Amino acid sequence: MVGVIDLVDGKAVHGVGGIRHQYQPTRRFGLSESESVAIDGDFLRLIECYQAVDIGSLYVADLNGIQSGRCQRDAIESIAEKTSTQASLLVDPGLSHSFSGSDWSWLQALATRYPHVEIVVATECANDVSILSLATDCLPRNRVAVSFDYKESQWLSTTTSPREWIDTCIREEIATIIGLDLAAVGSSSIKLTLSLCEFLCNALPGKRYLTGGGIRSEVDARQLVQCGADGLLVASAFTT
Repeated sequence: MVGVIDLVDGKAVHGVGGIRHQYQPTRRFGLSESESVAIDGDFLRLIECYQAVDIGSLYVADLNGIQSGRCQRDAIESIAEKTSTQASLLVDPGLSHSFSGSDWSWLQALATRYPHVEIVVATECANDVSILSLATDCLPRNRVAVSFDYKESQWLSTTTSPREWIDTCIREEIATIIGLDLAAVGSSSIKLTLSLCEFLCNALPGKRYLTGGGIRSEVDARQLVQCGADGLLVASAFTT
């Protein structure tokens, strides 16, 4: 499993349905059926809770970066340091062509300093598929992942198509693909997540595929793994 941290203004927030302006600070983390810990938006405490339940990899969505292009550098660096002994840290900083030279230099330095960091290129933010070439020029190819972003099965990019991204991922030899339907985030159904999993695993066979949204039970997890998922993004199964 891969623990998810959504960041807004330096706070960990609880995402539901992809309605980002309604996200509120994460309140609690359930360590077990009978024990929970207060989080109150503290992303470092949230990391400790994920570590306590043996979740070895994390996915961070910088919602400031995704929505406005202003990365929360200090918070991301703190998370990278806190997770330096863990398996991997996927970071979605909201990459787009509006990123400055200093932004790219910062990402390169982050990846160099922390070998467990992988940078996610999110299709909802990218103006053009050429952003992927910029990412692989700046970063080791095996440290770049691509997120295919939908909401209620609708492709979120207005300037690119899924086919363009599929072809570009193959050409750039991207190893890790993430499939997200934001409407499934925080829900109790994997229907949208499962449908997207089937589509992308067929379109991009042989890739490491990560997905999440609506996972609430071992049955849900097994269905997605049987469909082709290699890793599952989880948050609401533990947090409120």
